[in-house]
This record gives sequence, C-alpha cells and structure tokens, in this order.
Amino acid sequence: MPQDARHLYTIGEFAKAHGIHKKTLMWYDEIGLFRPAVVGENGYRYYSFLQSATLGTILMLRELNMSIPDIRAWMAHRSVEELDTLMAEKAAELDAAIAHLRELQEALGRQRQSLEQLRQVDPDQMGLVTVEPCRLALLETSRTATLEEDVQTSQQAVADHGLRRLYGIDYGAMIPVERLMQRDFWGYTAIFLRCPDAAAVPRQHIRPGGTYLRAYCRGYWEQVPAAYERMLAYAEEQGIALTGYAYETVINETVSPTPEDYLTQIDIQVR
Repeated sequence: MPQDARHLYTIGEFAKAHGIHKKTLMWYDEIGLFRPAVVGENGYRYYSFLQSATLGTILMLRELNMSIPDIRAWMAHRSVEELDTLMAEKAAELDAAIAHLRELQEALGRQRQSLEQLRQVDPDQMGLVTVEPCRLALLETSRTATLEEDVQTSQQAVADHGLRRLYGIDYGAMIPVERLMQRDFWGYTAIFLRCPDAAAVPRQHIRPGGTYLRAYCRGYWEQVPAAYERMLAYAEEQGIALTGYAYETVINETVSPTPEDYLTQIDIQVR
C-alpha cells in the first residue's frame, strides 16, 4: 500500500459515503467507466476523496436516466460547454416529467371527486340541478357510429392534440333537444371531451351554466332512449321547458366490470 494510504478509502467506505453499493463501484471499474485511484497488491480497490466529484456526476447522470454508453462518451469529452448543454437538455426533460406528474396528480384528484359524487348518486333519482359552465372539445360522430368507434375517435383526439390519455377526462355525447322532441334518440351531433386542455382542440363548445334536468341510465347505450322517454314525460308533467342540448356522460366506467353496469348521467338544459 502506498505511503498516502491514509488519504484513500476502501471500496466499502467510498461506496457508503456516496450512498451506493460497493458492487456498483466494482461494476463501474469493470466496464471502464470509473476506476479506483489505487489497486493494491492484494487486488483491493482504493479511492481518493478527489474522485468524489466525478462519481457524483456519474450518479447524477444515472438518476437522469442517461445510459452508460452516453455517460462514458460524455466523460471522454467533457467540458464546460458540453456540461452546460447536457444540463439544459436534462432540465427540459425534468420540466416535462414534472408537468406530466402534475397532470396525473390533477387527473387523480378529478377521479377522486368523481368517485365521491358517484357514492352519492341515486340512479333512480330525477330532478333539477345547477351546473357551472365549462368548455368542451367537440369531435365528429355520426348516426351510425358505434360506441367503440366513438371511443376510438376520442382516444385519437387525445393523442393528436397532446391531451395525454382519456384517464381523468370526462367524455360523452350531445343531442340537440329538437331531435329529442322528435324522438330521434340517436341523433348525436358530437362527441365531447371535458378536460383542462380542451382549448387545444379546434372545435369547441361552451356548455352553459344554469339549471339542468338530470337523470341516470343504467346499462349499455341501448337503454338510453327509455331514459329520454322518462325525462321528456317528467318535463311535461312538471311544466319544464327544455332547450339546448342533452349531454350524456358515463360516470362509472372505471369501476364497472361490464357495460351492463355502466351508469350514464344525462343532463338537459332547462329554459
């Protein structure tokens, strides 16, 4: 062992000081990424405190998901300019990752709010409610489009406009009240997405705030016409004038094992 051994650390001591396992240092040595300052006659590896900055940089780059080959290449040509460029790139990646995590956090918050509302829903209840105005992104549909096709359209729009996933985004369909009055219960004019980034989609619609007649339909979409018949009959009995659109939203899709258990919330604006 050299005379300045008192300034060296064993592999175990150096690994512990940097919060890693000594096998990591052994691996780095084997692949030529980070070698010990001294290898004793007994084959033991020893490290200098002066190597801490280099190891710290390697560990930071690993935490930033940089590959070993890329780290090795950067270490071979490192400079102030190269480090500044690399840090700028990684900072941008972190900003994007943080924004994504915030979106997920907000989506989870909306999901929890929806679940709390779902616990309070009486599927047999029908009556007037007050809703806040909101911006909806509108997508094309047709009278012959299936539910699966409409969902695919929604998923494609989410991908095309960078709205992440449908998770945490309310989506449904709209029918003008005039068509309901004609018993045209399949006369959908649009699919809608309600999400924070609705403004990213070209075609938009502001759902007015105010009073709505609300009812629920349990089961697949074939059951929806019967729900509309009940709502129209209720409106006539109560002397309620309907206007605008009917907005259909499946509110329990994430917790329903089969479409037969779906619960669709239907809101129709009251004049």
